[in-house]
Amino acid sequence: MSNLSVDEDYDWPYEARETADGKGQGAFATRNIEAGEIILVDSTSIFVNRGNVVKDADQTIEIYKTLEQDKKVEWDNLFSFIFGRLKPDGSRIYGDQEGAYSKVLRQFLSNDFAVPGDSGDQAALFFRAARFNHSCDPNTRYDAESVEGHWIARAARRIKEGEELLVSYIPNYYGVEERRKSTRSWDFICMCPRCVGGPDDYTASLEEARDLANGIEPDGDRVRPTFREGPRDVESYLRRRLRLLREIHKAERAADKEISQQKELVFALWDIIDFHQETAKILYDMNETHTPASLAHLSRGQEATEEALKLARRVWPEGHQCK
Repeated sequence: MSNLSVDEDYDWPYEARETADGKGQGAFATRNIEAGEIILVDSTSIFVNRGNVVKDADQTIEIYKTLEQDKKVEWDNLFSFIFGRLKPDGSRIYGDQEGAYSKVLRQFLSNDFAVPGDSGDQAALFFRAARFNHSCDPNTRYDAESVEGHWIARAARRIKEGEELLVSYIPNYYGVEERRKSTRSWDFICMCPRCVGGPDDYTASLEEARDLANGIEPDGDRVRPTFREGPRDVESYLRRRLRLLREIHKAERAADKEISQQKELVFALWDIIDFHQETAKILYDMNETHTPASLAHLSRGQEATEEALKLARRVWPEGHQCK
């Protein structure tokens, strides 16, 4: 997708509206969305270098001042957390212009995405992408690196009309306390089902779909799966999802669902790749060297990568467009 050209008025399959839990606006599906379908391609020219907190703040303010009025209105309508990020000395002052532009800075810091830059990491502000909230078990994946200045979101699974579209702001497979520590950067403590040991609705939906595909009557007495946080528990539910998807694919063999099912398999494999890579990094950081356990995770991650790439090349041919 090196030459993305998207109509500004394209009818993307979502709408931004207030969430039921009072956390501000979120993105919600306006129709059923198939796995792998592009949900949004957003673009921006707003980039801020990361490094010196005062210089970064001044650069942010100068960018805001140069925007057209309609873009300023979009910026002004973004969510912002209450407090600015801390400077190394513990203060929250962003240069001489803090008083007049403190909300502008907080809005940027509340909604920016990390992107690669020529001289290190940058932060970019995408106005429409900013409406997508966080979950540690997201139904949507985004890419802000492959095409410069673009934020591309795809459905990682089948999504029903009215369902909130959720992405992950952080590495998903660290422990719950580490994940919550990370989300505090946005001034919230994650209370998604994974973080509170709640119901695993996606795995439950796959179990129901597998039974339906095999002509098995729904089992009302089945215990619905819940999230557990141990590393083996996490790998277990990820592998179970992959196995269920394969069973559904094998049972249905429906031509109109073939590509979508294979795309959903790719995303399930990516989840497993992320798990092994992040777990290997945790083990490496703990021991300051690779151990048999970390190397085993890297090996299993590589196996999943090879399978995912092989399948992805089949369902997303080279040179494909936004489909």
